[in-house]
Amino acid sequence: MIFGRKRSRTAERSNLSVMPELDVRPSIAAMKRAIADHEVDDPMIRAVMTGKDLTTNALNWVRDDRGVRVENLLGGLGALAGFCAVHDVAARVAEGRLKAEAPGVVLVETKDGTRHWFGDEINAHVAENPNSIWSLTAGMAEKLGAAALPDLDAIVRRVTETLGTEVFGIAELAPAHRPAGSAQELAREMLPAAAKVLRSYDLPRGQWPVAAALSIREIMEMARDRLDPALMAQIVMEMAVPASKLDPETLLAKTAAA
Repeated sequence: MIFGRKRSRTAERSNLSVMPELDVRPSIAAMKRAIADHEVDDPMIRAVMTGKDLTTNALNWVRDDRGVRVENLLGGLGALAGFCAVHDVAARVAEGRLKAEAPGVVLVETKDGTRHWFGDEINAHVAENPNSIWSLTAGMAEKLGAAALPDLDAIVRRVTETLGTEVFGIAELAPAHRPAGSAQELAREMLPAAAKVLRSYDLPRGQWPVAAALSIREIMEMARDRLDPALMAQIVMEMAVPASKLDPETLLAKTAAA
């Protein structure tokens, strides 16, 4: 059994130098050649294949002796997707391709000196384009029969209100369905191994959130008999939204030191 429990019926700089070297196994090289052959006809094929590889690996990353807890898997991938969004924006700012000015990029520093990222560029990755994390996640929830979708505006509002507090990044969910960690903790745990997969197929950095969201969709379909689809979407966004506000330089530095 893949998942350990059944669904209840009631119920400004970004540096990749700290990340692992990319995978050059013969199977990856062959897959990259096949992707290149079909990419003109299927522009999404690179993101799709990267997402599938993420799914395969993520199932092992969160597995314990009881199996895979769906909440941890979806929460981890949600945090990864959100962090990939801010990582792309911060990298473009560092490269001089994007200015750190409103409304595109807004930097907010809390009383403890922690920097957070906001703005339209991040919002596009998270919720405001057809292949955003929210669009892909909500679309799968609806496909699986969700009667209603989670209130994304409420999640965004709560994340903003909790900046700089000890509850920032903690999902507002019942303990039974809360991922085992904050968005920042899960992003930091997922990142080293996930970065290797994300880089393996030469996927453009701007499509990393798409690949993570496609993996989320795959997991949601696999877990359709374990959790309510609306709840699965909420778990994802409860992690993705705060993770998209994290400072990449700070999180990557902590990852390297771990």
